[in-house]
Amino acid sequence: MVMSTINRTMRAYATTIVAAEYLLHWLPIGTHQWSSFVTPEELTLLLQRSSVSVKEMAGFVFNPLTGKWSLSDDISVNYILYGTKTASQ
Repeated sequence: MVMSTINRTMRAYATTIVAAEYLLHWLPIGTHQWSSFVTPEELTLLLQRSSVSVKEMAGFVFNPLTGKWSLSDDISVNYILYGTKTASQ
């Protein structure tokens, strides 16, 4: 499976809610809910409980100058991961 989501950090709050919604008006106010953000550790644990093993994780960053997304080592705001279902025991 492949998933991407927003990390629950102060940097993510400032970037996704304050900047993208309130300052830049890229998204409607209320698009993001802080309580719905999930840390990589929390998501990994939830997936493990569902027999999904996380194989790789990377940051997913937007460059406003080019309008493009790219992978990064920085998972403090957006991140993407992939995992595979583990065999039943």
